[in-house]
Amino acid sequence: MEKIKKCIYKRGPSSFQVKVVANGTKISRAFPTLELAESFLEECKSGCWVAIGRSSRRIDKRFEKPRIRTLYELLVYVDKKRWHGNPDCKAPRSLAGNARRFVEWAGGNTRVQQALNEWAIARFIEDRERLQKNSGSTINRYRASISALITEAHRLGLIVGKPQVAKRREGPARKRIFSVDEEEQILKTTRAYGRDDHAELFAFLADTGCRPGEAQKLTWSDFEGNKVHFEAGITKNSTRRTLTMTPRAAAAVNVMREKYSDMYDGPFAWALVDLRATRVLWSALRYHLKWMGKDCIIYTFRHTCASRLVQRGIDLYRVQIWMGHSVPQMTQRYAKFAPDQLSELASVLAAGNDTPGDDTKPVPHHPQDERED
Repeated sequence: MEKIKKCIYKRGPSSFQVKVVANGTKISRAFPTLELAESFLEECKSGCWVAIGRSSRRIDKRFEKPRIRTLYELLVYVDKKRWHGNPDCKAPRSLAGNARRFVEWAGGNTRVQQALNEWAIARFIEDRERLQKNSGSTINRYRASISALITEAHRLGLIVGKPQVAKRREGPARKRIFSVDEEEQILKTTRAYGRDDHAELFAFLADTGCRPGEAQKLTWSDFEGNKVHFEAGITKNSTRRTLTMTPRAAAAVNVMREKYSDMYDGPFAWALVDLRATRVLWSALRYHLKWMGKDCIIYTFRHTCASRLVQRGIDLYRVQIWMGHSVPQMTQRYAKFAPDQLSELASVLAAGNDTPGDDTKPVPHHPQDERED
């Protein structure tokens, strides 16, 4: 019997035999052509065939347990199951992004057992607090994403036990908003620096309340007349919303269209190309406008928009839809900017207790109240 390749033998002009050992059991199969024999041998090497006694059967990969060994493979599995693959997940991009930062810190090829332990996670959180200066609320978001990896790894039997990570105390939400005069100072100073494009961007953020990242990812097709459509692909929580732009916001988009319609995919895509220029400009604004402290950030334009809506009598439900908040609790933070609306409730209650003049209403008389002694 002529040996053509290792494990393949020629028995005749039209017979090729494959001999392999799978799971300690010998498998011998004959094929009419060499190509079929080589294909069967490759399948055996890849683990697609197993031996049962003297027979062999092919493994259907549809029912094969996924092989998860590294941290990156676990991230892909959890992302498909819990986040981007789950229509009920409110913020898949944020959750997956936080988990991805932990995977990048630990190393994607690191074994799951090595990375998902209490000491490694504690060191990651310490690095985020010490080097990145992350707040307690940001740390808790990382903790939530890592907990999802831990839960799935434990369920799949990749780790024994679940490491515990203490929850951090969260500070109060940002209270800083821009007044109308402060906003005007920022826009005038920005134009004085020769950054008219950034002034248009800031005005658009203040009048739409969108996130800076959302504005930078808008394309020309997202604008229809005086309306702007935020598609699920660019929003933080993967939800859609449509806003009607103010005349100032619409004018900013038209200015950008005249300048950049042939150069960029959207009105503010230029800001995404050079993020450093925006940071340098904001530092210059802080130096020139002494009242701007560390609590004044570009994101403050979003807080300013939400607070103005509440201050001017818009109910929190509509503010939630406008801002694109996934849960009402996010919008509830702005309720403190509308104290006058709460005082109106007291006047409503007082109106119900008023009685006309000195007239008194007689007490109803019931016959059963008259009882003989």
